[in-house]
Amino acid sequence: MEKRTFADRFKVTCAPTIIESFGGGDGAWAETEEEVAAGLAWGEEKARLLKWVRKQMRRRLTEKQRVAIQLYYFEDLTYVEMGVRMGCAPSSACRTVHRAIRRLREAARLDPPSHLKPRRRSLRRRAGAK
Repeated sequence: MEKRTFADRFKVTCAPTIIESFGGGDGAWAETEEEVAAGLAWGEEKARLLKWVRKQMRRRLTEKQRVAIQLYYFEDLTYVEMGVRMGCAPSSACRTVHRAIRRLREAARLDPPSHLKPRRRSLRRRAGAK
């Protein structure tokens, strides 16, 4: 008997005729040019927002709050794991994250990312307009 690996549990066998039935030579996961362009635009938008968040974290948060946000959102740790790493109780880690988020929301309200700011209308009238 053939030895199966852990990864073998996730393999799915499929007849080539099923893949061909999707049409075109691109296969089942073909994307249109518009879908690719939209995905790239979203990636650029996400990068701009992340850059803004990092800048606001440096400007407005304490070191402890920055570490808490980094661990919770970027390293995907639980409050218990954060508490162990930060040397505090899980409830303290939770409070720190929530306080940091409150500060970042306030920063977004006061100084939103430049590409999300509403544009100001010119107060000058056009020449000849009454």
